[in-house]
Amino acid sequence: AVRRSASGGRFIAGGAMWSPVAVYRAMGGYAPQFFLYVDDTDFSVRASARGYVLDVVPEALLTHLISASTGGAKVVSPIRLYYELRGSLLFWRRHLGFRAFHWRWCRAHLGKWMCQLPFWWEHEDHRAKAEAVADALWYLISHSSDSTGRPQSPRWFRTALSRRPWIVGALMGFDLRALLGRAR
Repeated sequence: AVRRSASGGRFIAGGAMWSPVAVYRAMGGYAPQFFLYVDDTDFSVRASARGYVLDVVPEALLTHLISASTGGAKVVSPIRLYYELRGSLLFWRRHLGFRAFHWRWCRAHLGKWMCQLPFWWEHEDHRAKAEAVADALWYLISHSSDSTGRPQSPRWFRTALSRRPWIVGALMGFDLRALLGRAR
């Protein structure tokens, strides 16, 4: 199961990955800060950068219960949202670098997460999803090092996201035009 990542490079899904122990050890294993989601993509990108070849065995068969640990492929659970966003934020910051991450990734992709927040905050049955997004963003902003836990974002940050999510997105994307344009 080789797939193309958003950057155009190849990666191997963790559920289908086989790696010799020597390669795994040389790579330092999976990066612990990813924990769930994006760990396989990070490992693949780092392995490729170190000269290892990613390859597939087309005859191999695999049954993979996609997202079984977070509710299933069709379930958008708070735990899935948290680890998907957190993993994406960490991955792209690591592989794009500070400036490109903020100027390119945050500007292009945070809107997908921010546009849903007002609805989620308002509806009690979706509020846990909004809190998961807030906690994932806070994980990155606060430079948390807890790889398996979910540090809770402070109340003031959740309030900012519930009332003006576009401001947080514009600040993370260093998009001063968006901030100034909204002020008019």
